[in-house]
Amino acid sequence: MRNTNQTLRVLAAFVMAIALTVIVGCHSTTTSPNDGGSTIVRHGAGSYFIMERVTRDSTGAIVSTSTTKEMFVATGLTIYGKSDVIALLDSSMSGWSVDTSYIRYESNGDVSSYVRPGSLPINGGTSPWITIPFGSQQSVTWLRYDTVSQFSAAHERATFAGAGSGSVTIKGQTFSTENVVSSITLTDTTFGPTNNVFNSSSSSTIFFAPALGDIAAEDQPATRDPMSGQMGTSSHGQVVDYHLQ
Repeated sequence: MRNTNQTLRVLAAFVMAIALTVIVGCHSTTTSPNDGGSTIVRHGAGSYFIMERVTRDSTGAIVSTSTTKEMFVATGLTIYGKSDVIALLDSSMSGWSVDTSYIRYESNGDVSSYVRPGSLPINGGTSPWITIPFGSQQSVTWLRYDTVSQFSAAHERATFAGAGSGSVTIKGQTFSTENVVSSITLTDTTFGPTNNVFNSSSSSTIFFAPALGDIAAEDQPATRDPMSGQMGTSSHGQVVDYHLQ
């Protein structure tokens, strides 16, 4: 039997890893065709965003806090079948490197993020890129996974879906946002004289600010473990500082 809450947390963390920063190109401004005239800032190498995240238990007590910095290290790359790609470097505030990722800003206001082969079965394994539909506000299935063994079976599915608009305040300034919800559902079945079936789900809301040109915040509410009945943790991440080149 898989630890469903742990799997949900891993996938939710992956969502944030691919969605913390989403704009590519040189330092300039442009108008998103799907944002009613809102200006999207495109920034270049040397730009960075600092995000603080707070995780709380079911009583509201703080379990952990973290601060991460994401740096734009290269823009305008042609790589992995796409052009105008940006390379990002994630690190803690102490400076150690976590990972390098690649993203592309699409013409319709959506965002593509590269996923290394074998890391997750994105789109059934047919593409190394996934799309976050901030501009189009469509629904995109970005993960499908099925595994069956002698004793159990697991079925996982994840989607990004447009969730309308909102706002986030950063350093005293309020930014309008285009929102996407990432929903993850798992069904675990243990085979036996009577099959035991457990269903789990988790969701995160990602807030993209066109005027800022990046993810402004992310909320992940707590979910209840179907086996133990215990509530898991919730988390809120938000950009607290940034610099644009």
